[in-house]
Amino acid sequence: MKEYIQELKSPQPTPGGGSVAGILQQLCSALLQMTCSISYHACTTEDHLRSEVLAELIDKSEKILNKAAYLSQEDERVYQKVSNAFKISAADETEKENKKQAIALSCREAADVPYQIILLSSELLDLIVQCETSINKSLLSDLGVCLCVVEASAKAALYLVHANLLYMNPKEADRVYQKSHEAYDSFVKSAHDYQNHIDALLLDVAPKRKDL
Repeated sequence: MKEYIQELKSPQPTPGGGSVAGILQQLCSALLQMTCSISYHACTTEDHLRSEVLAELIDKSEKILNKAAYLSQEDERVYQKVSNAFKISAADETEKENKKQAIALSCREAADVPYQIILLSSELLDLIVQCETSINKSLLSDLGVCLCVVEASAKAALYLVHANLLYMNPKEADRVYQKSHEAYDSFVKSAHDYQNHIDALLLDVAPKRKDL
């Protein structure tokens, strides 16, 4: 992580915002996996059904973590293509048109990565919801943290989609705008409903000291 932060704060275009959004999802997936792993190892022999569910949740969180890691790296790759497209020479009208097309195509590819991050946010949210009924109750606050992180990654991804729309073919930009907002709005609705549920569990009850 220290090495990544050093790269992130450097005066280079990558890693950038899309990579950070992917990192957020990796952190969320890893934290979910922690809650399930702790709960799994706390299961007794009588909890075999619960342990099976937790093992499946651990596997799901690992798969999502790998997807998020791929998207984080993919964002760096495609944004480098955008950066290169903007550096193309435009000395005459032909070169200007070629540069315009190169920028449009690279931005279309770059917009798809944050769109995929939005879709993955919904997968993560579903997994958070599934984890609640199986993990130890003492770990519910970690689910709250996961929810905050995945909400941030989805909103960040939507910003990044918009940043690329400006340079795309107008019809293509409209299509990408539409599907990205549909995916994000669907995520937000579900996240908002679950946020109210988690807040009720974690924030609406006056704290009572636990006897140690």
